[in-house]
Parts: sequence; structure tokens; C-alpha cells
Amino acid sequence: MTNLTPDQDLVAAYVSNEAGQNYKRLLFVKYVLLDEALRKAGEGCEKVADYLEANLSAIRPLSGDLLVEAGTPFFWMNVVRCRSAILKKRSRLMDYSRHIVMLAFDSFFEYLPDGTAVTLPPVEGSEVMLPRLRVRVPSAGQEVLLRRVDSGTLEFERDGERVSLNLANLGPEYLLPHLVVPNHEQAVVLRVKDPALFEDEYIETISLVNVSAVSLNQKIGRAMEMICAADPELCAQIKSNIAWFFPIITKNPNAIHNSFTAQRLIGGMFLSGGYQFMPLLEAVVHEYHHTELYVLMATREVIGEAKERRYYSPWRDDARPLLGLFHAIHVFAEIYEFYGRARHSPAFADYKDYVAARRDEIRRQLRVALQQIRADELPPLGREIYDFISGRLDSGESEPGNRRALLSPDMVTHLEKWCQQYPELIPDIALPSGFQVPDGAFINERP
Repeated sequence: MTNLTPDQDLVAAYVSNEAGQNYKRLLFVKYVLLDEALRKAGEGCEKVADYLEANLSAIRPLSGDLLVEAGTPFFWMNVVRCRSAILKKRSRLMDYSRHIVMLAFDSFFEYLPDGTAVTLPPVEGSEVMLPRLRVRVPSAGQEVLLRRVDSGTLEFERDGERVSLNLANLGPEYLLPHLVVPNHEQAVVLRVKDPALFEDEYIETISLVNVSAVSLNQKIGRAMEMICAADPELCAQIKSNIAWFFPIITKNPNAIHNSFTAQRLIGGMFLSGGYQFMPLLEAVVHEYHHTELYVLMATREVIGEAKERRYYSPWRDDARPLLGLFHAIHVFAEIYEFYGRARHSPAFADYKDYVAARRDEIRRQLRVALQQIRADELPPLGREIYDFISGRLDSGESEPGNRRALLSPDMVTHLEKWCQQYPELIPDIALPSGFQVPDGAFINERP
């Protein structure tokens, strides 16, 4: 891609153009083909298809563009889950289809005709969760019927009881626990853990402690204010694409990074409310750039087929697959660029020394990480991204005071521990010329 300004991110440029649109088309195709996939699968899947057809009829007239734009990440996650379950977890198909119906009612509520009703069978451990409408109906183990009365009212039937809810004045029993993010009013910190909204493998990481959520919300708001001051373009991208934040259990409040994004839940971030402020701000930037790379990789070949080889990463204690290392390089390259802008922003005046030290450490780590990957083994797009990152790093290292590729004491310690843990991978490590691994074994040099 050409015509990029020095401050532009190559991946972001792809995502804002054809890659972002292709990703949306991919979601729509998965939804449209779900019925056919279920009916072809047989073995009880027809029942699931019939349930979806009956309960999603009201959204059938909606355009594909509207479905993609209005559907929440939770809705789309369950569409993908349902398709995957046809092959791997058929016992969960009815659960996921119930979640699709519930989250479609939530996502497209404003477009549904008055009187539209859907039936939600019970799912173990799950209540009625309508995140966009900010509604929670306690209903574990019970079938629930939801009905749109008008644009501001819904009613539900549960265990012979009928209740009408005014969406503008929800009582505490039915209000989904959430906090509106300061300086990003379209986003919320959501304090729930329900299998309709989260994958099994990370639902237990979510913290329901109110103090943690309040602390996280305040820090995100302050972080967004400072990000907007230093980098308005990045600020606009985050506000446009991230609307959901989830507090997670803090393993180490002093850690630089303990947060994550989920590939199936594009539009959300899992962040630790126990972080000190600057690591939290960095985590917001970090996770956003994971999100944009997930979107690009969903429709374009970036790293090629997965290989068994594992790589050294200066950011992790474990040996990493190429996918993980490439993601890390992209993310930290963007953090490096962000700190380059932040150091000139008055909003970061109180953190000037922190920003300078952190940026320098990331520069060194990036130079080492880039050495681990052979650019000529990547597909064309992956090579373009690699060269783009390497070129920007070269420009940054020409700044006064930057010494190319020197390892800090912490990086040396990290490398030594890693080599002790993975001695069989020492021959695969590639560092800038002149460095050695423990025990005197020479590191491979790569131009």
C-alpha cells in the first residue's frame, strides 16, 4: 500500500479500506449460510435450524449492511460458535442458537416491528442478557419469552409471570451491571460473566468485584483523554471500533501487561482494573492493535500456514508460534510509535521519563523480535508489514541517543532464563551480530 503518511499504521490503513469491509462481508456470509449448514448436517441439527428460522423471521427483511453494523460482537460471536459447533460440539448447538436469538433481539431491537416475540429455552448458567439494551432478566433454568411492545418498552414472560420494562427507567433488578466510560460515552465497562457473552476458556478471568470495575472505568476514561490528546487518529479508531470493556482478575498489578482480546469478540477488550495507570493506558493501545490485526488476518493471508516451529519472544517466557510473535511485533511497533507521539504531548508531561524509558525498551525488544522471523518466508502482505515495521524502526534508531540493537540488562536476564528453559531452541535464536547466548554458544546472525 502506498501514499501512507509517516504517522499512519499500515495495518490500520488496510483495515479502514478493503479489509474492514471484507471482514464485515465474511460475518454476513457466515450468518446467511448458517441455516443451510445446519440442515445439511442432519442428526438433530434441523431442529436447531427450525428454531432459528422461527425466531429470527423479524430480522429477515433487514439489509446485510444493517445486520453487520448493528449486530453486537456478542451476536456475531455466537453465530461463529454455532457454525463451529456443527463440527465439534453438537451438544452445544441449542445453547448457541438460543444465544443468537437473544442477542439478535438485543442488537436489532430498534428495527423490530412492535409485537415481535422470541422464545428463549433455558441454558444452564445463563440468564437473559441484553447488553445493548442494558437489560438483565434473572432466569437461570427457566424458559423466557421476550416481546417488543414499542421502541421504549419490552416485556417478558417467565414462569407464568408477565413483566413490562420501561427501558428508560429500569429498576435495579433488571439493570445490567455496567458503567459508562468517561471520554468514550458510547462504551461501557460490563460487569457480568455469562456463557452467552463469553467463551468458556476466559469467562473465569472476569472480575465481578465492583471496586475493580469502578477503578478500571476511571482509568479507561483518563487513558482515552490522554490518547486523544496525543494521537487523535488512534483515538477515533478506538472509539469507532471498541465499545465493550470487561474487568479481569489482576494477577500482578505491577505487570506491564495482563490483558487480552478475543478473536471471536471483535469490539471488546479484557482489561485489569488493578493496573497502575500507565500500564493500563498502554494495554488499551496494545489490545486495540491486536484487534485490527485480527480483522486483517480474517480475510487476508499474512503469515501463511501454521508451522510447528516455536520462536523466542523478548516479551514472553514461553516459546511462541509465528502467529503469536507476529502479533506481538505489530502491537509493540504501534506502541513504540504511539509513545513517539506521546512524548511531545503536554498530556504526558508528568510521564515524560516513563515514556522515554518504555519506548527505548520496546525499541530494543522489537529489534530482537524482528530478527527471529525471516521476512522472505512470509506471504507478500506479511512481508510488506514486516518491512514497514522494520523501516519505521530504522528511522527511529537514527534519532540522537539511540544505539542500535543493544540488549538491556533485563533483556539479557530474560534471554538467559529462556535459554535455560528451551536449550533445544538455542540454535534457532537470531540476534544482532556480536551477541552470545549463555554458555558461550554463538547466536545466529542475520543481515
